[in-house]
Formats: sequence, C-alpha cells, structure tokens
Amino acid sequence: MCSPRACVSAPAEYIDDCCRCTSLVYDGIVVSGAQTDGIHETRKRAAFFVACLSVALCVLGSMRAVATFRANLTPLNSADIAVLAWMALPLALATTGMLASLSRWMGPIWICTGALFGFVIVAAWSLGLFYGYGALVMFVAALIHLAAVRPGWKTVLVPLWMLAGTSGVSAVFFVRDVFQSNEYQYVTHAPIVVWGSETFIAISTALLVVYGLTMLRKRR
Repeated sequence: MCSPRACVSAPAEYIDDCCRCTSLVYDGIVVSGAQTDGIHETRKRAAFFVACLSVALCVLGSMRAVATFRANLTPLNSADIAVLAWMALPLALATTGMLASLSRWMGPIWICTGALFGFVIVAAWSLGLFYGYGALVMFVAALIHLAAVRPGWKTVLVPLWMLAGTSGVSAVFFVRDVFQSNEYQYVTHAPIVVWGSETFIAISTALLVVYGLTMLRKRR
C-alpha cells in the first residue's frame, strides 16, 4: 500500500497500481482512488466519442470523393476512378484509431492520427484533402486520450509516434511503387515518398531503442 503523498502527480499506470489508497492528490485536488478511476474513464469515453466523429467525417469525406470523381468522369479519365480504392486506407486508420482510444497504450492512436495526416499530405493531389477534417478531429481525440492515460515521461514520445504514422504512409506508397515496377516499367518515387520512407525507418529505430532501454532498466 502506498501513501497519498507518493501518488502526487503520478502517471495513470502508477495510480492504477495504487488504487487501494484511501485518498490521493489528482491535479491538485484530494480525491479517492475510485474517483480517479472515474475521471480516467470519463476522459476515455470522451476520446472514444470524438474518435467516432472522426470516423464519421472520414466516411463523409469518402462520399464526397466518390461524388466529385463521378461528376468529373469523362472517357479520357475513366481510369482515374481506380484511385478510389485508396479510400480504404483512411477509413481503416480512423476505425483503428477509434478502437485504440479505448486502450491504455498511447502509441496506436497517435500512429493512426499521424497516418491520417500523412495521407492528407501525400495524397493531397487526389483524395487527401477529403480527409483533412477527419484527421483534425482524430488529433483532438488523441489529445483527450493522452489526458486520460497520463503516461508520465512517455508523453515526450508523442511526436515520435505521430511522425511514425505520418511517415509510415509514405512507406506504404514506396512499397506499392516497388511492387509495380518490373522489367518492362520502372515506377519513379516522389521526393516526399522517399523522404517519408527514410524518416519512417529512422523514427521506428529511435522508438525501438527507447523502449528497449526502458525494458532493460525495468529488468534491473
């Protein structure tokens, strides 16, 4: 059993371990362990609700994209309709982010948030801008989720997780270009795709090093 003083400004995972405390200080206010759990759950529900709005906006963006492409469809650009298949990516990211808002791990929702922004940027010439509002709302959901889980020092890793998601979209496009290349044709890579793929490798390596060192420290 821990003392209330030990729970001052403690991260969420530490507070959960101290739930047997009769009282603790939470954001400068003395509350019970049960009240603290209630605060966390309320914020997580709020994050889930906002993430659901992001999914709805992405669905609406897909509907607008289909309507726009059909309105501008001509015999000369009929092949461009195939780009609509990429709508599955932002929809999947938004749905995954919504489900991730229910977990206590901050990584997934920030990866999905960054990936949505990455899609908006990389695919800005076609589908990307239709999902801008969905990405912004998912960012709000991620901030609420961060306030709910209170990850302590790991909060500084939020930019890395988000960059991993943003650059990960470039990596997806890079892999697609590689598979489309063969002995008869060579698909060139856009500079942003190359830069994003290299950034994804660097960010992923940095995260692996940080979490690897954290695990080693815990074992000691």
